[in-house]
Amino acid sequence: MCNPCHNENKLDYYSPYYSLLGNRKTGKYVFLGFLTFAGQHTEIRLKAVEGFKFESLKAVCQFCGLPLKPGRKLQTETLYVNVDSADIPALMLEKYFDLITAGIDKSRINFRDIIGWATWDYYQSGISESDILENVDWLVGRRDTIPVEYIQLDAGFSDCEGEWLSTNKKFPHGLKWLAAEIKSKGFKPGLWLCPFLAAPQSKIYREHPDWVIKTADGSPLEVAGYAVKTVYALDCSIPEVCDWIRELARTVTVDYGYEYIKLDGANGQGMSPLGILADPCVSKGEAMRNGLKAFKEGMKEGTFLLNACLFGLSLGVADGMRIGDDVGGRWDGSKIAKHHGERDSFNGPGEVLRAIAATLNHCHQHKKLWINDPDYLVVRQKGSNSELSYEEAQSWASVVGLSNGLVMLSDKLPELAPERVKLLEKVLPHYKHAAVPLDFFRKNVPSFYALKVGNETEEWQVICIINVDYPAREREYILDFHEAGLAADKEYHIFDFWQSEYKGVFSNRYKVSLPPHCCQVIAVKGKRPVPPYWQQTFILPAADWK
Repeated sequence: MCNPCHNENKLDYYSPYYSLLGNRKTGKYVFLGFLTFAGQHTEIRLKAVEGFKFESLKAVCQFCGLPLKPGRKLQTETLYVNVDSADIPALMLEKYFDLITAGIDKSRINFRDIIGWATWDYYQSGISESDILENVDWLVGRRDTIPVEYIQLDAGFSDCEGEWLSTNKKFPHGLKWLAAEIKSKGFKPGLWLCPFLAAPQSKIYREHPDWVIKTADGSPLEVAGYAVKTVYALDCSIPEVCDWIRELARTVTVDYGYEYIKLDGANGQGMSPLGILADPCVSKGEAMRNGLKAFKEGMKEGTFLLNACLFGLSLGVADGMRIGDDVGGRWDGSKIAKHHGERDSFNGPGEVLRAIAATLNHCHQHKKLWINDPDYLVVRQKGSNSELSYEEAQSWASVVGLSNGLVMLSDKLPELAPERVKLLEKVLPHYKHAAVPLDFFRKNVPSFYALKVGNETEEWQVICIINVDYPAREREYILDFHEAGLAADKEYHIFDFWQSEYKGVFSNRYKVSLPPHCCQVIAVKGKRPVPPYWQQTFILPAADWK
């Protein structure tokens, strides 16, 4: 799934929660995935030898030193294995997620389409109150073309982890005032939090030093922070800690009025195997899920909760889930000499390519488990804390627009070049359903991303063909109509969405050559008498796809 979970040199692979393995030559596949996530972190581990033969394949439940007292029983999580030779890879994933959803209360999940703007990717920790208001004012005049609903403040407002209700000097009016100001402009306020972390200088740690996870020698477990370098992880095996987290959620959503909460992936540091909980009979997974549930219970009803880690522990709790690593203002990490500390002109850690991979490969979770969050839709031009060419921004905008996932813009909007603004206007709002990759599991990143579209009178397909392959060079792609679910004995009109160009009538297949990092988005419609206006406005804008 294009996450750095393996060492290819050693043929040593692992995947949290579930894994899909296959042999393209034989067409045989096996799926292993855990169905329950009550308290143990789980992994699928594969060790191979030369020639890629299996040395071992293991499903692992980590109890992390949990003591077993006399007379007590511990049960592993439930493992599901699918070796049905009739199942294709995508169907294997769909069956797995169907089984998971059968065991959770979906009535508590808010399957809401989200379009917003967030501070992180451009401003990062340098964000200020005035920066937010500048972008909000820019959006006010563009409601009809860029229909943003939420404004989300990310990291950078607090002096240290644990002091979530107070702000630093860049936010002189505080969080409650900011929420009210955002609402006065006609938007809904959102807030980033890392509620399971606390710095040594925070009030919560000074008053309750026993509330953090300890190490074997009794000292606090040190983990990485944002506002300060060293922070501690709160111990959610302690009931009073969960009470504090519950009250924090209530304060920011009920008293302060925030309607969208993003929990950071750094919270997952509380699962460190080096930590020891105060209650030895509670596993780390159980403690973390208790904390997540406490936060959800404290929130005002209807508030959207996005989490960024802990897939299994978030089921039935999170409304949205980050499905990959950070995106950012660069295509990939090839220009960063990481071992020498050199950087390109984007100062963040993320990249577009791995976000494209995550979006396409995790589509089967969307609106089954939660709303998928592909991470930020960034389109800004070079020189604006970005390395993105126009074509790269267009490719990412196409994937996000077709995914139906959470859309969170994160550029400095007043600085966007006019043609980059047009990219946003053309892909928003997104359609009510999600696209699926046609060539899923044939290579790391699929090349064909198809969305079935319909209105009162007809149905058609919108298909994104994208060149993400290595090495980077111009490549030819052939869209097989049968694989796309189109009739082999019919003819189809094809229209280019971005170029506003009618391509002609095709049957059986469509061929296109694409430069590196470029895409073509086409509408494929059954042949019928074509009115003259189709030559100019051949595909309905996103707002009319409904």
